[in-house]
Parts: sequence; structure tokens; C-alpha cells
Amino acid sequence: MKNLILPLVLCLLFSCDQINSLKGNKIAEEADNVVKNYYPDGELKSIYTVNELRQKHGVAKIYKKDGTLSKAFEYENGEKIKAISYYKNGNPLMEISYKNDVKDGPFKRFYENGKLESEAIFKENFPGKGLKEYTSSGSLKKHYPELIVKGIDQINLNGRYIIEVYFDKNPGRGTYYIGSLTEDTFLNYRLDEMERVNYRGRLVITPAPGVIIMEKLNFVGEFKTPTGNKYIVEKSFNLAIDNSF
Repeated sequence: MKNLILPLVLCLLFSCDQINSLKGNKIAEEADNVVKNYYPDGELKSIYTVNELRQKHGVAKIYKKDGTLSKAFEYENGEKIKAISYYKNGNPLMEISYKNDVKDGPFKRFYENGKLESEAIFKENFPGKGLKEYTSSGSLKKHYPELIVKGIDQINLNGRYIIEVYFDKNPGRGTYYIGSLTEDTFLNYRLDEMERVNYRGRLVITPAPGVIIMEKLNFVGEFKTPTGNKYIVEKSFNLAIDNSF
């Protein structure tokens, strides 16, 4: 009887080793709190750590088939808090902070040589003021267009008062809003996008006869830079309409 049991145990052990080997080479491998996934040819595809609840916790890395690092993520008890993508040479391309799975916090973009190209800050997936862009040599770019808010009084002509909002250079790259920034810094869903006429934001006010309007309005300009970043600027306008005549 003992002679029969021993070969059976050895066979089972061998089968288990064979399955684990197959997973390690082609599909997946898990040991302690480390999980690895593989390409069909056996090359490492991803590796990450988990906590006691099997949630991603710590650094997760994703590799291309040639073995170079493609992306890295940082998790905290299952929640993604940072993502980094890489150039083929191993230098970082972008570094993005997250909260509740949307952009929230510092954002950085790099040149292929490793130097900083731009840095900004997000809140709830909306960009904020304070964009900084750099040349490949490291110099800070300073020349951004100015936001213009212009009042055109046509009350005596046709009963209308028009406000135009635009960037003084490349106004077509701009998006224009009425409202205020969150924390005086960030775009938000409460902003009302203005009607665009000839690349300019336009607000038409038609006051009733006998009405006097004295009000402070707030406008926001969002300028898309040549590198795809968002330059945010805010400007107030003192509206004064006298239709009492």
C-alpha cells in the first residue's frame, strides 16, 4: 500500500509544479503580496503589490514586450494616486496625480532628455492657474496672451450692450467663460461657456427701458498652448448700463 501512495504523491507534486511553472511563464504568478503578469512568450508584462484585502497598494509597473518600462502607478489601498509614463530611453514623459480616479494635484510633463517641459495643477479634473512651461534648455516661458474684456455700448443705437472677451493673440485657441474660478484658481463645472463670434466670447445684454445696471462681472479665459497645456486667466469687468433715458 505504501508503495502505491508514494508514486501518487510524487505525481501530484509534479503536476502542481508543472501548473505553477506554466503560470509563471505565460499567464500569472502570485507570491505573498506580489502579483506578476506575463506576455504569452513569458516576458514580464506587469508587477504590483497588494494589501491584505487584495487591493493594489504601493507601486505597479507595466512593461512593453521588449522589456522597457511603459508606465508606473502608485496605489493606496486600491485607489490610484499617481501615474507616470515613460519614454523608450527610460526617462519620464508625464507624471499625473489622481484623487477619486480623476486628475487632482500636480501635473508634470518632461522632455525626452529628462528636463521639465511644463508643470500645472489640477482639481477634480479641471486645470488651474499657474501653468509653467520651459524650453528644452530649461528657461521659463513667459509670453502668454493677455485676456481682453471689452464693453461695446449700443444702447442708444439698438438697445443692446455687448461684452467681448478674447485673447489678444491667437484668440481662436481660447475658450471663454462667465463666472469665477474655484479657490480663485481652478476651472469648474459652474462656469458658463460664452457664445463665440469671430473667435471671441460674446455676451449680449438687452436691458429693459428705464433700467440702470451697475454690476461687477467675472470672466475666465482658457488658452490652449502649442504643447497642449491650458493657460488659465481671470479678469473682472465693471458693467455700467444706463437705459433710463
